[in-house]
Amino acid sequence: MALTGVQIYKFLPKTNCKECGFPTCLSFAMKLAQRAVELSACPYVSDEAKQNLEAASKPPIRLVTIGAGEKPDYQTSNPWVSTSLSDSVLEFLQNYVRSE
Repeated sequence: MALTGVQIYKFLPKTNCKECGFPTCLSFAMKLAQRAVELSACPYVSDEAKQNLEAASKPPIRLVTIGAGEKPDYQTSNPWVSTSLSDSVLEFLQNYVRSE
């Protein structure tokens, strides 16, 4: 999920130094949210803030668990993982294990 400018602003140093080319850190954060500039344009952003922003801006990963037995246990809310697709994957995995 994309971060908003205000969410990004919370990670910035709030010095309003203008060295990034923007009058305030908030305006810089708004442009970051629009992906119009790179975070590297801020000379005072800490390594910790860079790591936090990178982690916060990654898309969420859905957990998919395929269980054993007749009916597998599914743990997903991803619409792209349908039961038939999961059954095909399970069948492939079962055949792969048998061929070993």
